Amino acid sequence: DPATVNTIKATLESSGYRVLTADSTDNAIKQVNFINFTCIIYHTGFESVKMEDSIFHAYMLKMAMERRRYIFYILMGPQFHSLYDLEALVFSANLIIKEEDLQHFDLILRKSLPAYEELFGPFLEELGAYGKR
Repeated sequence: DPATVNTIKATLESSGYRVLTADSTDNAIKQVNFINFTCIIYHTGFESVKMEDSIFHAYMLKMAMERRRYIFYILMGPQFHSLYDLEALVFSANLIIKEEDLQHFDLILRKSLPAYEELFGPFLEELGAYGKR
């Protein structure tokens, strides 16, 4: 949905992110292979399949942890419950957003990014200290 993409894009750009979009699963995977993203948002309607059949989500699940731990992975869709950490954990994501809560995306992002930094920041610092980037 172009309106959803525009809302997400405007919010991320106002937070200092450079936003790239993909028009296909192959294109998305190619971009992730060649660009070090700090945040990836996957909408469950992107591939028009169930989450368990999603090629892109499966790709993210199999990504080497050396790369994956530096990506803030957000899942969005009508079946989710916004800010529900256990649901995010089940799907190996950092954040879950219910599609109807998109109008609050700015607030959700501002709340969740500092929590992510607080939780994982010390861990990533220690990895860096041991040369594990």
